[in-house]
Amino acid sequence: MLDRLLAQAVHDERLPVVTIDDPNWVDAYKTAIRERGAVVLIAMVHEMRAFSTALKTVPAVAIDRDVLRVYGDVRAITRDGGHLKANVEVREVAQ
Repeated sequence: MLDRLLAQAVHDERLPVVTIDDPNWVDAYKTAIRERGAVVLIAMVHEMRAFSTALKTVPAVAIDRDVLRVYGDVRAITRDGGHLKANVEVREVAQ
């Protein structure tokens, strides 16, 4: 257990967090992913339907980075207590 927590702490990138209950979450998502190349979407467990809709929306939202038009890729989905989290990144940034 301790090894897993240590490994997680070492690899934690401190990504920007966007909550999907914000009516302007798409704009916040676009800004964060344009600047950092990755973001964590978060929602309360009781907002599962809205979270699901957000995860379906992410790959269709175009992000202009320099001369490229890129799209977010959902890399991981986790549940942490009462929250749902999705790590989204742009593949071109990770390369």
